[in-house]
Amino acid sequence: LSGKVSASDSLVTESVQLQTVSEELSHKEGEVADEVTLRLSVKARGLVFSKNDLDSLISNSLKPLVPQGFALTEDIRHSFTVKSTGADTVSLNVDVKAFLMPEYDTGSIIKSITGKSASSARDFLSGLPAVSAIEFVVSPRLPAKFLTLPHISDRIKLQIQASP
Repeated sequence: LSGKVSASDSLVTESVQLQTVSEELSHKEGEVADEVTLRLSVKARGLVFSKNDLDSLISNSLKPLVPQGFALTEDIRHSFTVKSTGADTVSLNVDVKAFLMPEYDTGSIIKSITGKSASSARDFLSGLPAVSAIEFVVSPRLPAKFLTLPHISDRIKLQIQASP
């Protein structure tokens, strides 16, 4: 049954029900035999839910809980246990671990570091909440004593990534 479930769905194994459709023995009851063969046909039925629907439900449930000034990262982890199953329903307990990061005004940050030396820009960026690493990529490469960030803010690209 689990082989028929697509990768984007999840089978609730606790809901699987087996029903015997037919059974056929190679010998009749009471006959003496060295070997007995049973041919058994079984019908399996179980509940399946969409992983994407569960992810959406979790994400929509978390959004109102996020404090102002923060955003959810893409890294939301969850696991579930089956609480109960019915004929065509399942009740799950879902444990969720979500990661938050501060929201930044990137335009304001770029204006603050435009034309600054790399060390001055690094000091400014290090002072922002939850910053754990800073990397500058400058093209063309210049000697360190001539290295400043561009004086035109449109030439600065700021990329913010959540740490794993």
